[in-house]
Amino acid sequence: GLLRGGTYTAVVPANADLGVPKTITKQFTVTGKLTVQQVIPGDGDTEVPLGAQVLVQFSRSVAPLTTLAAQPTDQVVTFDPPLHGTGEWLNTSIYRFIPTDLVPTTTYKILVKKGLTSAADGVLESDFRSSFTTISPAVDSIVPDGAWLYGGPWQEVVVTFNQPMDGSASSGVTVRDSTDGTLVPERATWNADRTVLTLNPTARMQSETKYVITVDKGLGAARGGVLAQPRTSSFTTVGAPRVSQTYPANGQKDAGRYGVSLQFASPMEPDSLEGKIHISGISDKDLEGKVYTYAFGLSASLTLEASHSYTVTFDAGAKDQYGQVMGAYTFSFTTGSLPSTVAFALPGYQGATYSSSTEPVLWYWTTNKSEVRFTLYPLTNSEATSWLHCCVTDARWQPSLPAIRTWTERLPDAKDQALLRRTSISGGGPLPKGFYFLQTDGQYMSRFAFAVVDTVLVSKMSLDELLVWVLDHDSGRPISGITVHTGSGEAITNAQGLATFPLPTPMPGTGIDRSTWLWTDEGRFGVLSTHWQSLSPYQFGLPGEYGSRQYVGHVYTDRPIYRPGETVFYKGIVRADDDAQYSLPLRDGFSYVIRNARGQEIKREKVTLDIVKLDIAADKVELTGYLKTPEEIDLFENELKKVECFKTVTRTSTSTEDSLRKFSLEDVRHDRPHARFVAAVRNLIDRPTFPGRYRVDELAQPGGRIEH
Repeated sequence: GLLRGGTYTAVVPANADLGVPKTITKQFTVTGKLTVQQVIPGDGDTEVPLGAQVLVQFSRSVAPLTTLAAQPTDQVVTFDPPLHGTGEWLNTSIYRFIPTDLVPTTTYKILVKKGLTSAADGVLESDFRSSFTTISPAVDSIVPDGAWLYGGPWQEVVVTFNQPMDGSASSGVTVRDSTDGTLVPERATWNADRTVLTLNPTARMQSETKYVITVDKGLGAARGGVLAQPRTSSFTTVGAPRVSQTYPANGQKDAGRYGVSLQFASPMEPDSLEGKIHISGISDKDLEGKVYTYAFGLSASLTLEASHSYTVTFDAGAKDQYGQVMGAYTFSFTTGSLPSTVAFALPGYQGATYSSSTEPVLWYWTTNKSEVRFTLYPLTNSEATSWLHCCVTDARWQPSLPAIRTWTERLPDAKDQALLRRTSISGGGPLPKGFYFLQTDGQYMSRFAFAVVDTVLVSKMSLDELLVWVLDHDSGRPISGITVHTGSGEAITNAQGLATFPLPTPMPGTGIDRSTWLWTDEGRFGVLSTHWQSLSPYQFGLPGEYGSRQYVGHVYTDRPIYRPGETVFYKGIVRADDDAQYSLPLRDGFSYVIRNARGQEIKREKVTLDIVKLDIAADKVELTGYLKTPEEIDLFENELKKVECFKTVTRTSTSTEDSLRKFSLEDVRHDRPHARFVAAVRNLIDRPTFPGRYRVDELAQPGGRIEH
């Protein structure tokens, strides 16, 4: 072939017989000349850190593709001033040098000598030169920084530089009182290589005072150069340790009943807080395991009695993080009384029913009420549906029909105690069948709707069907011949009292309302909403799906990793899924989407599936296939998804450029053809696969044969 970077001359001699009156000469140069494409640090870069690595990228492969142990050891890059370190090829075209002795404030010149090559047509024709400069003197950090609010009375200051400094630089670092500029006398100490300067005050600082740390510009470094900019920071010293806030507040008369806490004005030593809190009326033993300490506070997690006075004592002896000792502290408060409430003791969260043959009794909880006033209303069918099925929550709602009964239950005096009481809803005897609404008085009143029935409906919902079992309320015997109504249909119970209704199948990504309101007629009265509390698989520790997938598939690629610009071959197998009963999908196609790791859509395309033909009577099954990715896809963890079905039928066709390959698969005998297909597909996935074209027609009858 032609040499990369080579220049050639093409000559067509003159030939009058061929219509070429004179010699034609053309000259051209072949691309792919070996060059240095990039170097890191870049040419002219400054402030390069001392831990930097040098990377050189060539325009094409230089080092041979081999094992790490066998790669070339010749140094590709030289430096002025010289550098020690190790060099290696990261791949065939990128070389890395890791220096071990970069020094600050120094300009290094890089040289890649001409003649570098690994092939006859890949010689670096000229020297490549570049340069960079390492870091100049600067402050890396100051501690404390960020306007620290909790400096100690003997606060230490630590200044870290990015390189060794001249010893005289310590005179340019000061700490001053921000109010009057008074200089804090400090003892300055350098570490061994003079990169860290520590200042310790020789006199106690003022409490609750702001101090400013200043590093002057112009301070000299050990290897030359000076700080170009000043640097400042500040901190405020703490006062004596004290309590800044309590919960509940001192003297509060209507305090909450859950927990006690103290907040401190400065950080404390948590261990010194242990065992220091005492609460009147609660023994120290009862506080064990309920007190939590941290630097800025202490809390006790417990429930207090209502309408009760408490005194909290915090013992002296706790220390802040600077060793200052705190004195004792005491505060008092009184908890508030319980709110006046009524709460019905109902078995569920929504619907409730009572028997039409017995007296309906309601249990309820109450606190801090001398009496409870009850009001009973009848409900219209539409109102009952709204409450019992659609779950009305508007606290201002009132029934349209007048009340049929109002009564009052008087309660014993039991301040701040929860009482469990009962009342007769009817006042004696059963209520007529129908819908009712009951509510109480008070700010925190209770209300609920219920039905009085003689028939019980029990339901079970599957993915596509609702099963209803109709029983007599008192005897529990199934009732046959009863019409059960829903908002969209009706069904008559069989001899076992069962009736079924079709339901829309929930699909992933769809929001279908499958809830159903059911009722009976023909002299029997029973109601049910599938919204009512029911049993679920999770209550038994079982997994469950609340949607039905229409299809299931498997997509795989010819290998797991690619270079940018390479073609990615993938294959997909799709099956129709009917509650774990798998079959061939229809000839409808699908949309597939390819997304990169950032979730960005790379390609969306509609495709038709290759159809499968099986030779049921033969001893083998043959299957071929091909799907080609778009070119130049940046495929890093791409996600392939079926988005939607669409109605088109496109027959595949073979042509001379199609690459065909047969896969001979052992036949797995089964009396269900699609099961044989599943086994064949699994066999295919376990074998090496190559690009080809699926050419398979639809499922054959027994005795059919595969052709492709």
